[in-house]
Amino acid sequence: MIPMDYCTLQEQQKQFELHELARQIVVRIEKFGTVEGFADCDLLEIIKKTKEILTPLPALIEVVSPIVVFGDIHGQLGDLMQFIRVVGRPPIRQLLFLGDYVDRGCNSLETFCELPLCASVNRKILCMHGGISPKIESWVSLSEMSKPRVHAECESGQSVDILWSDPNKKFGDFQVNASRGISCQFGKSSVDRICKNLDIDLIIRAHQLKMKGHEFEFEHRLLTISRRQTIRDRMAISHRYYFWTSGSL
Repeated sequence: MIPMDYCTLQEQQKQFELHELARQIVVRIEKFGTVEGFADCDLLEIIKKTKEILTPLPALIEVVSPIVVFGDIHGQLGDLMQFIRVVGRPPIRQLLFLGDYVDRGCNSLETFCELPLCASVNRKILCMHGGISPKIESWVSLSEMSKPRVHAECESGQSVDILWSDPNKKFGDFQVNASRGISCQFGKSSVDRICKNLDIDLIIRAHQLKMKGHEFEFEHRLLTISRRQTIRDRMAISHRYYFWTSGSL
């Protein structure tokens, strides 16, 4: 038999080695903008550990302020690193990203399906990538939501709306999202009703291009944060937008 203390020490050593490997990868990215030089097995080990951490997380995560909320990054590693230099990095600063993390861009790949879908900030702000859903009736409906893990779960339902829906000032309530061919569009009455049902002050989303980098709608109860089209310009960092919150508004 192997003593329990020995197994614990072995696990602690493995965790230390993984932590050190992750630190070295972050340093390489910060200095050179690449992970070249690390073996594939090292990167796969970090991905495996990341998935182990993400898998038990619910679709709705609860966070407390202060926190910096980011719109779409789309694989623009240089912009991300410049942002972090401006606002600070964990554990000094909490960062919340609203999706479209690494698609498009020259540093792109597809992420796995274990990432949370939405976040509550102090139970007064609801954050997601796309928008709201007619199926959101209470915090329970969000906390009991499952992450879509198979193709059939990615066609319709609350989780799909949270990823794909859009606001439309012409509508009052929910309507079919004909422009995307999936999910729904929503108007002011939809936003007002969900804010009332959840007792929240604000909904923050990304998912759409806003030429000023952000836009408040529906009497400042919905905020879209995004990037400008000039993302490849030298001044791209000034065109992206992030939102800092210290609590309810």
